Amino acid sequence: MITYIYCKLHLLQELALEIVDAEAIIAQANSLELKFSLASETVQNAELRTFLSKLMHLPEVDVPGGPRGAIGLRIQTMFADAQKVNRYLFELHFHNSLILKTVHRVVKITS
Repeated sequence: MITYIYCKLHLLQELALEIVDAEAIIAQANSLELKFSLASETVQNAELRTFLSKLMHLPEVDVPGGPRGAIGLRIQTMFADAQKVNRYLFELHFHNSLILKTVHRVVKITS
């Protein structure tokens, strides 16, 4: 009886893990679709879905229309935005460290 219960529990755990994996894949697909749906309306829906499906399942994919196509331009925009955020965070960290050093010096002087 205990073996039977253990077996059923094991099956339920496997099922739960498969559901978690499926949810992760669905979330990834939704995220990609949202990011690329901002591409110009000239991208046909079927072309975009095919590209996203390949992107999720293959190690390398060709971008329809190349770098000058709607999807390629969207990828360039995403990379440019990521670089801006990275630059901003670096500058913010740099300025915060300068402020902390200045405050530390003022505290030392006044102590």
